Amino acid sequence: MENTNQISAAGCIIVAKDTRRVLFALRNKANTKRAGWGIWGGKIENGETTIDGLRRELHEEIGKVPTALKVHPFDIYQGADSNFFYYTYVWIIPNEFTPILNDEHISYAWVNIGQWPTPLHKGVAHTLRPKKNIKKLHQMIDEAPEYPTYPCISNTFYKSSV
Repeated sequence: MENTNQISAAGCIIVAKDTRRVLFALRNKANTKRAGWGIWGGKIENGETTIDGLRRELHEEIGKVPTALKVHPFDIYQGADSNFFYYTYVWIIPNEFTPILNDEHISYAWVNIGQWPTPLHKGVAHTLRPKKNIKKLHQMIDEAPEYPTYPCISNTFYKSSV
C-alpha cells in the first residue's frame, strides 16, 4: 500500500571544482521556519523524480541549473516517523558563479570545505560535519572530470541516515 502522507525533498551541495568551495544559501527567516545557512533544494512535487525536482528547485532558487561535471547521490535522511525523506546530492560544477536569489534566501556564500558558515541548518550539519563525509567530498572533486560527460549523474547513494 502506498503511503500518501510521505513527503520527499531533495537538495544539493554545489561544489566548484576549480576552487573546491561549496555554495551555501542563507535562508530568509520571513519565508521559512528554519533560518540559517543551508543547501539548495526543496520539496519534490507529485510525478517528479528527485533529480527533476532538484533541477526545478535550482532554477527557482538560483536562477539556473548549473552545468554539472558530475552529480553524486550523497545522503538519504529519513525522518523518525518514516514519512519524510530528504535526498542530498553533490553537484560538482567547473567554477563558481553568482546566483540570482529568489525570496527564499537573503544571501549566499562560497566557503571552503569544512569551514561551514554559522548558524548551519541542523540537517545540513548532520550531513556535512562527519569527517568521513568531508573526505568523500574531496574524493568526489578529485574524481570529477574536467569537462561535462554523459551521463553525469551517478545512481548510488553513499550512506543512509535514520
